[in-house]
Amino acid sequence: MNATVTTVSRSFATPVTTISHSFTTTVTTLLPFLATEVVQTTTEVQTTVGIELTTGSANDNTSAVLRFEDYPRPVLTGGFVALVIMAFFGVISNAVSIAALLRSSKLLKNATTALVINLCFTDLLFSALSTPLAATVFWNAGWVYSDGLCVAYGVSRFFNTGASIFTVMAISINRYVAIVKPGLYPRAFTEGNNLLVVTGTWLLTLSLLFWPTAGVWGQFGWDGDIGTCSVVPKNGRSSKAFLFMVAYFVPATSFVICYSRIYWIVRKTQRNLRQYSTSHKSAAFVARFFAQRQDGGAVSAEKVQRQQRRIAKDWRLLKTVFVIFAVFTLCYLPLLVLKAFRLLDDYPGVQVFAYLTFYFSGCVNPVIYICMSREYRQAYKELWPCAKSAVLSDSTGSQETPV
Repeated sequence: MNATVTTVSRSFATPVTTISHSFTTTVTTLLPFLATEVVQTTTEVQTTVGIELTTGSANDNTSAVLRFEDYPRPVLTGGFVALVIMAFFGVISNAVSIAALLRSSKLLKNATTALVINLCFTDLLFSALSTPLAATVFWNAGWVYSDGLCVAYGVSRFFNTGASIFTVMAISINRYVAIVKPGLYPRAFTEGNNLLVVTGTWLLTLSLLFWPTAGVWGQFGWDGDIGTCSVVPKNGRSSKAFLFMVAYFVPATSFVICYSRIYWIVRKTQRNLRQYSTSHKSAAFVARFFAQRQDGGAVSAEKVQRQQRRIAKDWRLLKTVFVIFAVFTLCYLPLLVLKAFRLLDDYPGVQVFAYLTFYFSGCVNPVIYICMSREYRQAYKELWPCAKSAVLSDSTGSQETPV
């Protein structure tokens, strides 16, 4: 097992370095080019459709393309700089996270790690493909590229976002089973089943995006109302509302159900254990309580101690999954509120901030892992030889179950 992990990690180290170096070189090369070409392209667009601009048609292409031309330049520049930083950080942090997880033989034995690696990969693609193009929209005050690139941008953004959301939902279900149904967990989340879950997140997203991509139910294009490439109506029909319901409300509902149930179980278990300990109940009685939770098992003092340690781990898991859910909500909610109440043009600064929080979702998860899990911190440290002593020091402390 260790030899396999070492081989995989060594083979992954070069692609990670290549991805980060290539992304840095590409963005650095494009920025000066965009600064020059944007002015020329914008001038050509205005010259070509100058008559339409004077007529003030609400539906003409130029007013849609130059969606943010009336926004304060400092606001757009600030949004551009912030998105470029997020793109760099998102690519590097998620690539490093994947490398760290693949090199950790201990974490690879945990069923949740496969889902976390999948989440890092979707966030890496989101940061590498969608975030840089979003930055150029702010820099150009609109979309100045081809319709084909707009379609590709919209599909990529929806695909990576959907796969990421469904992966987070799968992680919440994984944690629910681990805490509420611990006896079922080893059978439900085998290596083969984990592969099916990861594949399912991608296939589910692809199936949802097939209809607008094929032009059957709406289509991808520039949406002048919200200032991005998205699903727009075709023949008066659009699947955007349906996609929103499936990709946001369904995962959000599952989060609330899973986390509420996890909280209730952990609190109940802790309260019962405290009650039994206070009233000096026998260890066998306490063990029977936990044995019922696990559908049978040998009654022993050692088992009681394991269950007591499990309560502490469950609390840490609950805190971690709650933070993931809270960050997920905070990243997506501002933009959804502005769209729902049609306030996109009323507060330019707020709209740019809402877009920034949306794209921040692609780079925030590695920060959560580092802050919330000691084992993930150890995995990151193991990437650098100078941190070996720190890893050994941490490993002598209390152990915890990773997210």
